[in-house]
Amino acid sequence: MDINTILVVMDPTKTEQAIVGRCMNIAKAFDARVELFEAEFRTALESSYPFDTHALQQAREAYLSKRRRVLEEVAAQFASGGVQASVHVCWERPLYSAILERAGEIDADLIVKATHHHSLLNRALFTNTDWHLIREADVPLWFVREEHEWGSHLELMAAVDPLSFSEGVEKLNPKILTLAHQISSNLPSTLSVGHAYEPIPTGMLLEFDTVVSDYESYRDQVQAEHQQALDRLLEEYVEPTTQVYFEEGAPDRFLPDCVNREGIDILVMGAVSRDGFDRLFIGSTAERVLEHIQCDVVVVK
Repeated sequence: MDINTILVVMDPTKTEQAIVGRCMNIAKAFDARVELFEAEFRTALESSYPFDTHALQQAREAYLSKRRRVLEEVAAQFASGGVQASVHVCWERPLYSAILERAGEIDADLIVKATHHHSLLNRALFTNTDWHLIREADVPLWFVREEHEWGSHLELMAAVDPLSFSEGVEKLNPKILTLAHQISSNLPSTLSVGHAYEPIPTGMLLEFDTVVSDYESYRDQVQAEHQQALDRLLEEYVEPTTQVYFEEGAPDRFLPDCVNREGIDILVMGAVSRDGFDRLFIGSTAERVLEHIQCDVVVVK
């Protein structure tokens, strides 16, 4: 896929944002233009003019003009770095709806948004806005982990599931690997691939104990099937020398452990629709994966 236009979601509560430097690198790597975007809504301001619509509109415009000037200063930083940048501010809520609407208006190929780190919990906090974006966005999402600094050479991992029974994953795996390869080719990084398989889900071990008489043979068979499926997938999309992390275990444990153990800077993973509903299956497994990974996460739809 081509990345020509990047929508960068700015945080009006911060004066200095690590996302600026990160997006500068991404935009340069893909020779893309960026739009710095803010959606504002202040309840206190709205309630200050209950009977004067004209005054309320003027107050909104004054506030938006102030925020626009701030973003224009940031856009000048991009311009000085050789990246074409524009700004857009609007008065709208909820935030995720404003982001999706603007992404559609400018035909954005990528949405970039920061996530925040909670030192006490040692986890990235994905907000309700983030989860709505994951469910509803039509383009890839790049969540920047602001506390994770990039070095001169990056480690990038694509998380795939070649034997998933979830509808849509078969088409999603190639998208994950294609985008991961593009990122790796454009940024100074090394690409690896990760996949974990679980012969019998932990919660079903007791039930399967009476069904699978020879567990070791069953376990070896499952491993072989996953290995063969993974080999077929990788043969088509990555170089033979690509590092592959193939381990037995629950994906929600494997991915955070592998990412943190191997010093991964960018994780590319997927999200799929379920049973035709206009939403994504973002359950507790995905939440545990995303909220405990200490690096940037790119979500492919």
